[in-house]
Amino acid sequence: MNQVNQEIYEQIQKLSITDLEKDTSKQPLWKHINGVIRHDAHHVGQIIVNRKLQGAWPAYEDKDL
Repeated sequence: MNQVNQEIYEQIQKLSITDLEKDTSKQPLWKHINGVIRHDAHHVGQIIVNRKLQGAWPAYEDKDL
């Protein structure tokens, strides 16, 4: 997931304001990108909640990971 998000980030960095304002499917590209980011964040939150409910979430944070 980190690799995919890094690749998306790198591609977004290459876009100009004009590119982001272009209409795609009746909406500007930036709205589609925003939707993907929010969608991914929602699912990451679900994974964290499920892992915590299962006791599979560490009680500490390992700074070396």
